[in-house]
Amino acid sequence: YLEVPLDSPLRAQWEALVRYKTAMVPPLLRSAGGRWSFATVHAIQETPALWYQFLNGVEVPAARSGWSHVASLLGWMALGPQYGGLAFTEDQLQTMAWFAVPDYIEAFLEWRKSRSNGNHSQGTSNFFGMLAWLLRPGDGYLYQRPELAQTLPERFRTGTWEQMCARQYDYCERLKQALRQEIRVSRDPFAPLQPILDLPEPMEAV
Repeated sequence: YLEVPLDSPLRAQWEALVRYKTAMVPPLLRSAGGRWSFATVHAIQETPALWYQFLNGVEVPAARSGWSHVASLLGWMALGPQYGGLAFTEDQLQTMAWFAVPDYIEAFLEWRKSRSNGNHSQGTSNFFGMLAWLLRPGDGYLYQRPELAQTLPERFRTGTWEQMCARQYDYCERLKQALRQEIRVSRDPFAPLQPILDLPEPMEAV
């Protein structure tokens, strides 16, 4: 994962995104099923290491998965070539605007595949899902934040921000279709629960 200093613009961007995803009526467009919920049971305490998973001291469970995609992509970009990365400096990577930059998504997924027994896991599908709601023309979160273009090095700003997001969205949709047959579910998520599910009254065990 990318290291994110306390004063990083990436922290502010992520907090703004979590506010958008949890708001009853966000200031930007959002798909009908795109809202994140707050945890109703306070099982996890907020810590400096889990800053990305909380908003105003309340856990947002879906933020954990979302942040893992963000921090993984940017962290990979910071790795040296000897580790399969791109050797960007960490200060260059403190923005979500990189998700609109072409050329890196496929290489990142291939790097992850090489570390997962040569298979794309269900995490790849989840990653594409996040790319869709970030980049989709119209109601994509990043698509509606053109000011983020200024957080990229100038040489990576190719066309208008809307054009960048639309091109990246179209490319990712085509890449998702191309990889569909390669995605393997790493395990049956119901397998550990099957003995309970087979009981006459499973809820009694719960």
